[in-house]
Amino acid sequence: MKEEYDKKLVESFPLLYTDRHTSMRSTAMCWGFSCNDGWFNILWDLSSKLEPLLQKFHSEYPDIESPPRASQVKEKFGGLRFYMTSASDEMYDLIEKAEGLSYKTCEDCGMPGKERGGGWIITHCDDCHEKKIMEASNKVINDHKNTFQKLAHDSPCLGCGCNPCDCSWGSEK
Repeated sequence: MKEEYDKKLVESFPLLYTDRHTSMRSTAMCWGFSCNDGWFNILWDLSSKLEPLLQKFHSEYPDIESPPRASQVKEKFGGLRFYMTSASDEMYDLIEKAEGLSYKTCEDCGMPGKERGGGWIITHCDDCHEKKIMEASNKVINDHKNTFQKLAHDSPCLGCGCNPCDCSWGSEK
């Protein structure tokens, strides 16, 4: 997720994301929001519902050592995973709805999407899926092209055995 979106969530919902910059020894939130920008609105909506519940919890239990807070936010198997250190049933219900919505929302752009397989399960709209396919295809083509160029450069000339970069064997003058 973009740094600006990360910062906006953390600043707007300080109780929920209180561990965002805490050591990896105590939370996975140190890694930030491990999903793409398309789910920002889902996270914003969920966070705006959870933060007041956390405020209420803090006012009712001011002396509790470890209040509920986000412990990890990531993509897994094409869907949002939102983990809390602890939570009420109401909080878990909100999280479940947000996670369900992620399976219908493109992780890259936020438009309606669907789960797509092919090795790594992702949730994409048609446009973002096509873009990813083209990027992957171009990468494979370029990787193969670079490999063949290296092989041609490192291999002796088939005609005379010399360095192919210096050879004019077989070329018409």
